[in-house]
Amino acid sequence: MRFTFRRARSLYHLLWFFPFLLFAPTLLSGKALVWGTPALQFIPWRMLAWEQIRSGLWPLWNPLNGMGAPLLANYQLALYYPPGWLLYLLQAIGGTPWMAWGHTLLLVAHLAWAGYGTACLVKQLGLGELAQVVAGLAFSMSEYLVARAGFFSMIWSAAWLPWILLLIEKLAMETTARRRAGRLGGLALCVGLQLLSGHAQITWYSLLFAGIWSVTAGWAGRGWRGAAALAGQTALGMALGAVIASAQLIPTFELLQQSQRASAVSYDFAMTYSFWPWRFLTLIAPSFFGNPAYGDYWGYASYWEDAIYIGLLPVGLAFSTLRMVWKRTGEAPSRQPRLRLLWAMALVGAILALGKNTPVFPFLYRHIPTFDMFQAPARYMIWPVISLSLLAAYGIENCRRPSGKALKGLRKTIPILMAVIFGAGMTWFMIPSIKSSFIYSTILAALLGLLVAWLALKQPLEVTSPAHQRWAWWVALFVGMDLAAAGYGQNPATSMQFYSDAAQTGAPSEGRLYLDDKSEYDLKFGRFLRFSDYRQQESWNAVRQAQIPNLNILDGQSSANNFDPLRPARYENWMLYVSTLSAENRIPWLKTMGVDRVEAVTQPEEHTYAVQPLAGAERFRFYPCAIFTDNADESWNETQRVIQDGIDRIVIEGSGDAGVNCDLQSDDKISIQLDQATRIVLDVEVNRAGWLTMADIWYPGWQADIDGQTVELAKANYAFRGLPLQAGRHTIIITYRPAWFWPSFVLSLIGLMMAVILFFLGRKHPTQ
Repeated sequence: MRFTFRRARSLYHLLWFFPFLLFAPTLLSGKALVWGTPALQFIPWRMLAWEQIRSGLWPLWNPLNGMGAPLLANYQLALYYPPGWLLYLLQAIGGTPWMAWGHTLLLVAHLAWAGYGTACLVKQLGLGELAQVVAGLAFSMSEYLVARAGFFSMIWSAAWLPWILLLIEKLAMETTARRRAGRLGGLALCVGLQLLSGHAQITWYSLLFAGIWSVTAGWAGRGWRGAAALAGQTALGMALGAVIASAQLIPTFELLQQSQRASAVSYDFAMTYSFWPWRFLTLIAPSFFGNPAYGDYWGYASYWEDAIYIGLLPVGLAFSTLRMVWKRTGEAPSRQPRLRLLWAMALVGAILALGKNTPVFPFLYRHIPTFDMFQAPARYMIWPVISLSLLAAYGIENCRRPSGKALKGLRKTIPILMAVIFGAGMTWFMIPSIKSSFIYSTILAALLGLLVAWLALKQPLEVTSPAHQRWAWWVALFVGMDLAAAGYGQNPATSMQFYSDAAQTGAPSEGRLYLDDKSEYDLKFGRFLRFSDYRQQESWNAVRQAQIPNLNILDGQSSANNFDPLRPARYENWMLYVSTLSAENRIPWLKTMGVDRVEAVTQPEEHTYAVQPLAGAERFRFYPCAIFTDNADESWNETQRVIQDGIDRIVIEGSGDAGVNCDLQSDDKISIQLDQATRIVLDVEVNRAGWLTMADIWYPGWQADIDGQTVELAKANYAFRGLPLQAGRHTIIITYRPAWFWPSFVLSLIGLMMAVILFFLGRKHPTQ
């Protein structure tokens, strides 16, 4: 396609150009994103997954964090998300550094995909090329997405929202059953891909938005009967999409049931990152409260959670549609339901995003299901962001060169903006103590306002003229440059060689590292990763050496800590209790956990740390006698007593032989023959009956074979694994074989085949 002003369609090039421009310094200089979750979660997870695949193991289990944790069930790993397979291809070619670099490439592709989907949706709504591209840039380059770019799964999920809305619109327009079947298949595929993309919260908010959209789209065409029909078809497409994603959803559901969020997140946790009301000002001045890219952010909480900027011109265009909502202004009547829906969704989303700052979300948290599932209500701002982006499309479509009163008002605005610039400069000079972000943000917003006024005055009267096409280019370029400048520096990168070392496929047998909660937070956010300043504080290699979880995966080292979003509840309770103990009282607990190294901050003011060895830790241990309990609470109480009093017993949740002569020492030999992520082979010789305990977290799906006989793994010492042994020499094989693996995989294949059949059925001409 030639890049020429004479082809308005070429405006679509900007939908990939600006995401690429924003991340070109990272992509073209051989760097990879590093700040926060790229280094602490996503890249280590995928690195470990590939290392296991390369060794012939399916990546079901992470042996390196949290004394063992589910890996495939970790939703944000998104192992089955097809676009993410590019990362494993790159890792196969160039190792982990290439895979780390590929995350940025895939990120750019998803931002472009989000923009293109939004543009196609606007086209389906009957609006022109400029409207399509303005909306596409406003959503895809919005700070809601760009400031969160390091949370890869969020971007992957959000990119599918406009495509789902587009399929619903197309479904509403179809009149034949065959064509509706095709649209339904396409909708199911899009929903399935979004469910596989790895972020449950953004996906849930997107599907809620899409469900409400379907009611409005159906009602606009055929009244309430049409609304009910389209909502039902949309629900069917979403259900089929969930079937496609079964291979991921089923193990994740099991993990959720076993996790610290099994019932609901706590009120305080759920309200974390409620949208700070003052950040509504950043709709026109994104750095009004500073910007961590410049090292001067001073606003509430983290910058990215409240980031909502969609560009000064798009937000102005969106608000210009308010007069079109209720009054007839020459617009097609069919557009008004969409305008009303978008404004309603923007308002509702903003109210929900405010979280604890209004009584609404706390009420919903206590009384309405699903509102107690996630933290960070601010993420509901995806509703206002997509709504305002689409409203901007309607605004630019209805925009005409100002005349009459509008022209007089615009001419009066220009000197006002110039006065604002002068006044801000004088304020900075006269009141040096004022926050500098107030000044430069105000000046920049006023300068952008002057450019908007200039563009308005230069708009040609004839919409179809070459001059208008050139003007459209200036408008689209202005929107893209504004958003690219706002997003600059939000995603720090370093040399991709930071990720150079390969992980191992199994946990080293020498023991685990433990880092207490306070030291972990101090190292993360006091020394290395500061919310107020993204600029490099010191060498990123120092971050790597600190072994902050889950960076330990990069070196194949085991850590008792875990930075996964979902963790087994018993593990979580154990770690929370251990964190409350003094350093001395913590020692017997750490030995029970198989910890042989303890890391702690020694000088909080300088954030310096030291690693001390801990002798006596054992991952595998034989106990001649056991204490049996009936439930988890009793097991926890007995475990505390046994560890704190130094009693040589194992606590088993269940029934069995407690043993005799418990004061006699056993003569046991335990040799590890194989230690892989999902398979452990032990050679054990004991001179009496008893129990073997393993300092790895108990989790459904783990099984033990003793000399060829299957034995159930018991819950030992509240959180770990135990199995009974008779006197003698035994070969013990401990494997992770979850019951859901093949059924969930087959179910996904069935769902995928159904969706593909429906999709191609709709593409076939009815007469064929």
